[in-house]
Amino acid sequence: MTQRATVVGAGIAGLTSAIALAESGYEAVVLDRAAGPSDAPLGLAITGNGLEALAAIGLRGEVERAGVTTRMGSILTDAGTTLMAKTQTGAGYIVGIREGTLLRILAERADDLGVETRRETLVRSDADLPETDLVVGADGLRSTVRRWIKPRVQPDYSGAACWFGISDALESTPEFVTSWVGRGTEAGILPLDNGAFWYISAIDRQRGPSTAGDDAAAAEAAQLGALFEAPLSAHISATTSGTVTRQPLFYLPTGLPRFTSTRTGMPTLLVGDAAHAMVPSLVQGANQTFEDAAVLRVLLRDEPDTETLFARFNEERVQRAQRMQVRSWRAIRWMQATHPVTGAIRNAVLKLTPTMAAEILTDWHGRWVSPDAPR
Repeated sequence: MTQRATVVGAGIAGLTSAIALAESGYEAVVLDRAAGPSDAPLGLAITGNGLEALAAIGLRGEVERAGVTTRMGSILTDAGTTLMAKTQTGAGYIVGIREGTLLRILAERADDLGVETRRETLVRSDADLPETDLVVGADGLRSTVRRWIKPRVQPDYSGAACWFGISDALESTPEFVTSWVGRGTEAGILPLDNGAFWYISAIDRQRGPSTAGDDAAAAEAAQLGALFEAPLSAHISATTSGTVTRQPLFYLPTGLPRFTSTRTGMPTLLVGDAAHAMVPSLVQGANQTFEDAAVLRVLLRDEPDTETLFARFNEERVQRAQRMQVRSWRAIRWMQATHPVTGAIRNAVLKLTPTMAAEILTDWHGRWVSPDAPR
């Protein structure tokens, strides 16, 4: 008898999970409150671990062809002084891709596999779900599904916000991912398919977690961009002002002992930001989501019952994802140091660290091993 799964959320986490479920023989339905996919001007850096996970669900090749193959590049001060040179080896391999491009690829694959997506469907409680054997909560930072099973877990504000946008590719668009650090600020440019994604992340004590007044995002980004050298300002100026976005940065506490539950009477599993939202300093949000889907795909094939499936999923994902949450938090505090002494120490450490050592360490920290690989 065919098993049924209901996925709440049609973003990256929901669609990759639905693909994993459908490939495992489940009849998958995806529910989402929005009328259509996100149109946020967001670029994604898919790192080596994310690409390996995408390979496990048969999507790596298509994503690589649709995006731009690049690598870790230089880290500079806001004045343009090089702290760490661009990579000299094959380490730090990255694919830059627009979120909209990735969502299209995922939606098409899900449709090919027979996944049904129901738009403009509001899920407020488990009573709003169709009859199902498994619920996957993929509904993001403020997950409704997580609230049913982990009601005390709430997002925390990081103290920082991020301004971002996508411009056309310019003559000054770097070939590799390039980052700048300043006092309480960090910025970067990521080459994309037919464009460039730029961002500025900064401690934002004035507005805090509020999103009020976001019509001023373009002016704020231009003001912050003026603190950095010319390439960043040029990309901000080349971005349509109405598309520039400000987003307060939230994360989830790392105290979740499990990403699964049978509390409501229905086996429920959390993935993506619903389970392990993190600040974007190590660009691991989407990449950890791909790992969730890849692990789910392998375990659905190997584990015959829900109890064992959930135990293995928690074993593979909880510690791994929470380790990335902690590292991401430490990285944003380090890269956005506000005290001049701390900033000077950060700059000195970056300048003295050999590029090859940084590359090897980055790849080692991010390395993902499939549950079915020899250990």
